[in-house]
Amino acid sequence: MATDKSIQEALTQPYSLPYFSQHVLGPIFGEHLTVHASSLPMPLNPSEERVASSIKKYGEIRVSDFRQVDLYEIALSESVVVERNKVSIGAVVKKLIAGNNAVLANFYYPHDLGRSWRFSFIARDQIIEGAEVKRIETNSKRYTYILGPNERCRTAGERFSKLSTQSEFTVKAFEEAVKGTEKEIEFRVLQRCETCSGTGAKDGTEPITCPHCQGRGEVRSLRQTMLGQMESISACPRCKGEGKIIETPCETCKGDGRTERKRTL
Repeated sequence: MATDKSIQEALTQPYSLPYFSQHVLGPIFGEHLTVHASSLPMPLNPSEERVASSIKKYGEIRVSDFRQVDLYEIALSESVVVERNKVSIGAVVKKLIAGNNAVLANFYYPHDLGRSWRFSFIARDQIIEGAEVKRIETNSKRYTYILGPNERCRTAGERFSKLSTQSEFTVKAFEEAVKGTEKEIEFRVLQRCETCSGTGAKDGTEPITCPHCQGRGEVRSLRQTMLGQMESISACPRCKGEGKIIETPCETCKGDGRTERKRTL
């Protein structure tokens, strides 16, 4: 069984299709994986030639829902930045999806294998609504990872290794493992009180100048020492250094000027 650490280590290596097949795909998919002895070149249209110098199908992964994941290797043009040109790269992947299957594509630089490379997974589903057949595709941004020696690859390693624990492979299982699990996180934040607009004072009133420090926020005191008189400065105990006091606090925030709110991510 593939482990997070072994997969992560393999994904941080310079790009090599034989290495990727042997140390990532092989341990995860085993007998479900077929890697062709010779890759099958795919035709490029003029717009694709600006992005890639070649597209080759190098194998497939057989899954148990009568579908398959087709494997492609795409050599990028040197002018393409793998971390930025997401739209043009994604368009190349989408055209490779046959029928109701899925695509796993490796994007790399043939003249600089040490550069970061990109892994993308896109699946297409067809659903019937009334008399219409609708196609649904995964969001390519969400199923994409930047890999290679300059990347940590921790998240990709964790999600890839989850696939090796599957009792059976389906496109849906592959999709869920690659994207990970979404969870809502609830936390509390302090925000400006809407009732008093952050003043802390009851509506219709205003904070007043502290009579103890005359608004300075600090008090001075003298004390006699062996070396003579020493002056010390400290925060005003009445206004706690604010220079103003609130005689009639806001009922919502109790004079703090802030209220606690729940937020969810």
